[in-house]
Amino acid sequence: MKPEKGLILAIKQRFFGVPGKLDQQKLNQINRIGNNAFLILFGYTLVANLVVAMLSVAHPKQVLMIFVFVNIFFTLFVVLTYLAVATMRLGLDQHSVTAANYPQAVQQVKWRAIRMGIYLGLYLWLVARFLDWFFRGIAYQTGVLMVSGYVQALGLGVIGGLVMYGYWRLQLKRQL
Repeated sequence: MKPEKGLILAIKQRFFGVPGKLDQQKLNQINRIGNNAFLILFGYTLVANLVVAMLSVAHPKQVLMIFVFVNIFFTLFVVLTYLAVATMRLGLDQHSVTAANYPQAVQQVKWRAIRMGIYLGLYLWLVARFLDWFFRGIAYQTGVLMVSGYVQALGLGVIGGLVMYGYWRLQLKRQL
């Protein structure tokens, strides 16, 4: 098997939240967690597609709407929760913190939380535009011009960033 390097390795490290250098043992654990998540999604996909195929005969539009939202829920909450718990149990997201480098680690956590808040705000803004179009019939161009969507996304991004900063800061204190 060819060793991984480059962009794929950086994506894995960022996605699983592994700080520092990614050695072969951590990479093997990440691959195992990813394989388990794939098996969970594969089993869900088999069952969900079978159920949707049977139910869509009578009410195709309602089944499609429910299926889309159940897929989003399952992916975001079930699979990502499994990934977070498995990563945490194996200690892959642990920073090596000493009293000497604690201020530097806090600074890294701060910037990481700011990035997370920006990503969350942008994601929620995009989802809100889709939901406005789907449920309210608001055109995308009109939704882009609505200030309320920006305010909501900004507020939720700030809240999400602050929550993640608090969580990661507590993790640093525990490791100190």
